[in-house]
Amino acid sequence: MKNRIFAFVAVLALTLSVGCHAQIPSNPGVTSCPVAVPNGNTYAPLNQSTPASGLSYSDNPGAGNWCYIAQSVKGANSSDPSNTTAPLLFTAANHSVGLSWSAPTSGPVPTGYVISRAPAVVQTLGAPNLQTPVVAAVDKPKNTELALAAPTGFTAKVR
Repeated sequence: MKNRIFAFVAVLALTLSVGCHAQIPSNPGVTSCPVAVPNGNTYAPLNQSTPASGLSYSDNPGAGNWCYIAQSVKGANSSDPSNTTAPLLFTAANHSVGLSWSAPTSGPVPTGYVISRAPAVVQTLGAPNLQTPVVAAVDKPKNTELALAAPTGFTAKVR
């Protein structure tokens, strides 16, 4: 009788262990910020009608993953986007962010700064894409007096 119970338990344990190892894990995902391009529409301006006059800005986004950029403005001209913040996760418990940056060190002095926000992009990791990379052309401004430099040292601190 003991041998039969032992054999039954051994077969049951072997059956259960084989079932667990047959599962295939899903591909991991990564959260990143969309590319910020000049005059692009990925990032929505938060304060375009009243640009920030100082070197800081606060925002209270909804829950989710958000990315930010800053641009120098002077009249109707705006700079290229600053560096992009890392994706920031906001929940009901922490939903405020303090953004800060340094003024440009070259070109005309900006009259303000426009902050823009975009939802972060979640991508599933898979096999690498082996397509030939394409290098974009860089257009230089025609009038260097109107060229605005982007803010530098752009950082975000979740509060």
